[in-house]
Amino acid sequence: MNCTLCKNWKISAQVLRSYTTQMKSLQINKYAPSVDLLNYQLSSPSITNHFLKPDEALVKVHAASINPFDIEMSRGYGRKAINLVRSYANSKEFPLILGRDFSGVVVKSGRLFKRFKRGDPVYGVRWVTGQGTHAEYVIVNKSEISPKPVNLTHIEAASLPYVACTTWSALMDSGAVSIMGSRKLNIFIPGGTGGIGSFAVQLCKAYGHNVTTACAPNGVSILNNIDIYNVLDYTSNTYENDLQNNGPYDVILDTQNERYVNLYKKVLKESSKSKYVSLRPTLLPDTDSKGMTLGLIDAGGKYAKSSIEQLSSGKGQYQWGFFKPNGMVLDHIKPLIENGNIKTLVDKVFPLDDIVNAYKYVEKGHARGKTVIGMVS
Repeated sequence: MNCTLCKNWKISAQVLRSYTTQMKSLQINKYAPSVDLLNYQLSSPSITNHFLKPDEALVKVHAASINPFDIEMSRGYGRKAINLVRSYANSKEFPLILGRDFSGVVVKSGRLFKRFKRGDPVYGVRWVTGQGTHAEYVIVNKSEISPKPVNLTHIEAASLPYVACTTWSALMDSGAVSIMGSRKLNIFIPGGTGGIGSFAVQLCKAYGHNVTTACAPNGVSILNNIDIYNVLDYTSNTYENDLQNNGPYDVILDTQNERYVNLYKKVLKESSKSKYVSLRPTLLPDTDSKGMTLGLIDAGGKYAKSSIEQLSSGKGQYQWGFFKPNGMVLDHIKPLIENGNIKTLVDKVFPLDDIVNAYKYVEKGHARGKTVIGMVS
């Protein structure tokens, strides 16, 4: 594997002022089916003389996490749809810096960025069409960041933005779970030791809902440490019976690529208000394999078929959940984090110089919580 950290992405001294004019970053020049086959380039795109837009800020990244979505992007996942959006902004596909969420300190902000000033600690998440956060500096839009929770380190804070925004979009924005409603829901969220699963369970609990999750036996104590106790063993011969005994469920957030979709729909409550939310929409893979027009038609057909089947079964609605950056979501969860309702679950921390091995670790798919890159020692 030809891989190295990039050290010569020059950033204007007018932007960085007294800061260094170089940074380290990790970027790819083409997609590959595995991390071992990725080709990392030494040189980085120059942004010399880059002036911040009024709604942008330059952030020195102290920590950034690696999500399974970053691994998927390194394989080309979603490239056709993402490149279509990039074309409207006249931005290039390569070289590409991966990484979505981060925690750091504001270095400089545009004139419309009045909420933050130089030195403010922030955490946030980048939209998929822009350059990512696996670098020592990142330029972000004002809609992508929020003040860092005061009780979290940068390592801990960097583990949350992507999973928080994905969960909020899938459950709250979709109407599956209300933060204002008085009705207590019975919710099932498998994959409790994953990044999204562990966050989603805590978020729903914080709003007073009854939540059940599932994991392997060696993950139970990990979840207990963050006050998650209603945990089923999905390796048990009694798993299906245990699911039924804890159900039926008003909402199921499927974090497991619909591997057990038939089982999960079986334990969904028979009600027009029930919702099965899948975090594996076929929209991006269909457009990748069939092109934008045919891919959209095919994905739409699959969604319609699943929706009609679920409505016909009397078990409510079938929905797709999507990642959507939203700084207001991070604002909203900040007090929940600071009062202890939501705790972080960090599995491993790698230094920036060892980021390739961090990617390999996440690619294996056995992480318990989030894998984080520490940019500042």
